[in-house]
Amino acid sequence: MAATRLVTAVFRDRTAVEQALDYLDECGHDRDTINVLSVDQADLERGPSVSRGNRALQGMGLGGLIGMLVGAASLAPLAIGTSVFIPMLELLVNGTLVAGLLGAGLGTLAGQMMGLAVGFVIPARSALEAACQQALSGGGIAVVVRLHDALEASHIEQRFRRLQGENVACLR
Repeated sequence: MAATRLVTAVFRDRTAVEQALDYLDECGHDRDTINVLSVDQADLERGPSVSRGNRALQGMGLGGLIGMLVGAASLAPLAIGTSVFIPMLELLVNGTLVAGLLGAGLGTLAGQMMGLAVGFVIPARSALEAACQQALSGGGIAVVVRLHDALEASHIEQRFRRLQGENVACLR
């Protein structure tokens, strides 16, 4: 399955946005593939809202959860039928429980580090998001379209540029 591609652009006037949306309609794009972002609520009528969040923190949380489950599931079976004696507490503990907890802890740590790294590895989008945010705060209107296929990317980019779109980019 190919990665989802997006084409984004920021426009300074409503006429250009309407022309861009009309072109996308002609290309067969429906409301589910087009997002319109604006500071003005009236501009959002033709596109759904966009959720915000920190990708690094989201990746860290998801990576930690997955790491915990994988770590516990992979180490616990190795210690079946064993016991661990803790001399200071004079406590005899089931080895499977100790291995499962150790695996969960190590898996959580590894998963969080992996999720954090993956969350930070999107510099092109971060730079584009900053540029779009600056343009939006200055009264611009952003249009983001999810492409049907890779072939239409250049056509949509060219049309957005002809309509005086700023920060026109194709993202994967």
